[in-house]
Amino acid sequence: MFARALLAFLVLPGVVAFAVPVAWLSSSGHTTLVQPLGLLPLLAGAVGLVWCVRDFYVSGKGTLAPWAPPANLVVVGLYRHTRNPMYVAVMLILLGWAVSFASQGLVVYAILIAVMFHLRVVLGEEPWLAETHGAAWQEYSRRVPRWFGADEDRIAAALRGFGLLGLGAVAVIILSGNAVIGDMIAIPVGGLLALAWAWRSHTPLREIGYSKPESWLATLTVGLLVGIGLKLLMKSIVMPLLGADPINQAYSFLAGNTPLLPAAVWAMLVAGFGEETVFRGYLFERLGKLFGTRTGARVWIVLVSSALFGLVHYSDQGLAGVQQATIVGLVFGTLFAMTGRIWTVMFAHAAFDLTALALIYWNLESAVAHAIFK
Repeated sequence: MFARALLAFLVLPGVVAFAVPVAWLSSSGHTTLVQPLGLLPLLAGAVGLVWCVRDFYVSGKGTLAPWAPPANLVVVGLYRHTRNPMYVAVMLILLGWAVSFASQGLVVYAILIAVMFHLRVVLGEEPWLAETHGAAWQEYSRRVPRWFGADEDRIAAALRGFGLLGLGAVAVIILSGNAVIGDMIAIPVGGLLALAWAWRSHTPLREIGYSKPESWLATLTVGLLVGIGLKLLMKSIVMPLLGADPINQAYSFLAGNTPLLPAAVWAMLVAGFGEETVFRGYLFERLGKLFGTRTGARVWIVLVSSALFGLVHYSDQGLAGVQQATIVGLVFGTLFAMTGRIWTVMFAHAAFDLTALALIYWNLESAVAHAIFK
């Protein structure tokens, strides 16, 4: 039986949690450790996974494989706290890989795996366990939650708080960013996770800025004017004064690149939605719970959120990207602090990025950058 248990471990979680991530990191060039803290969930997940395999073998008298399942219902160890600790452990490992090596592709992979795990549990495993173990399963499933926590309210409270789960959610949402698949097919993972956090933590969407504006037309107009004006100001005056390269080298490949233009436009719109949802809506709510809502606290929130917004742009745009994003974050953050609504800054962000794309596509960057400072 030990040989079968070892084989099941290597074939199932071994492939999903280790072989696929390692192959992805190697093929995508993400081989440099970016965030050492990501190793903590990876190690915790690995330990939890081995623990569960041991309990399957010792207590359940079987393996984790469908072809050699445990003869006994496993209710010891981590199974006293969640009915699916093995899947939770795998998700921790995938989170660790994604954060440690800053791989957005692995974030998408982890989300897909999480959905598959949930469907497998609900549609396959639980009906089989109910049929196989009868009353013992019914009593166990009544006592122990499918995933986390003792009850729904405790999960929501933990997500709203600043314990392990709450701070973990902050880290994951900020670090997830916008995943890019293939030729600039952007997915706003961070923004979607922020909305999922609001739903699961029972936080009203208005608390992260999603409240109806008095006038959609006025909001859109102000957003467009702010975004376009700010980009031209940054390009022609601010960034030249900071000594930035007039050409955005990170995205210069988009110059005249008509085949990529639709995907690039989509990526700009995604950035407006995703980054504003995270760095203005979600982060302002989280920091507001820490600092309060007085004027001085709001100033600190704008400063901290802008600094974080700037730092996440370093990996692909370097120092100039950090400088620009920090200044833009100060402007958008101030607007959001004044209005409390996400829509103006979301439209402004999209307009800012679309203006930048237009300058790059039509090779106007250098001309605008030298319009005032020759």
